[in-house]
Amino acid sequence: MNERSEFTAYIAGASGLTGGHLLNYLLEHKQFGRIVALTRSPLPFSHPKLDQQIVDFDDLNPEDFIGGDYFYCCLGTTIKKAGSQSNFQKVDLEYVEKLAHLSAEAGFSAFSVISSVGASESSRNFYLRTKGLMEASVKRQGIDKTLIFRPSLIIGERGEARFGESVASLFMKVLNPLMIGRLKKYKAIKASSLAESMLSNSLSKPAGIHLISNEEMHKTHLQHEK
Repeated sequence: MNERSEFTAYIAGASGLTGGHLLNYLLEHKQFGRIVALTRSPLPFSHPKLDQQIVDFDDLNPEDFIGGDYFYCCLGTTIKKAGSQSNFQKVDLEYVEKLAHLSAEAGFSAFSVISSVGASESSRNFYLRTKGLMEASVKRQGIDKTLIFRPSLIIGERGEARFGESVASLFMKVLNPLMIGRLKKYKAIKASSLAESMLSNSLSKPAGIHLISNEEMHKTHLQHEK
């Protein structure tokens, strides 16, 4: 795989905060010759390397996945936006599971997905339990390289207003410098830094299942700044 000079990357969630940054990084990266964005509606720009595929995530076509190498899943919603817990699980669990399965069937070499710090199948917290179930499902697909990213609060300028996250972001900007020792895993991370880590780790990690902690993502960002 590493002998090839260019790869094809697929991305789901490119219209979101982290996905938007990651899409830009992929388009700029010389190792990727084609970027396929799976999206519900057209993105507001074009690029010679970008192939936009308008899809219904409830009815994905397996043939659309043939020829891909790396898959980056940045799908995610909130219970408030989804309207119910079941709708939230459809996006953050069922869609992700389907994308991982189709990637595995098509022979993708790597699958990267955003989870959450504290994710656990046995958690009493619905959000963290859903993320834990998602992680377990993705691991079962048997993709050569599986990378699960567990960020804390993701901060950045969103295209949509999320009042709770906005308030939390303000507090975290003040508290972040105090997050040391055991508290490091809860330090808020910029969406751009998370995207940097997803790209860097997907290319550098060997085959296997990798759980990328919030602390490791912050280290990746610092290394890029040097």
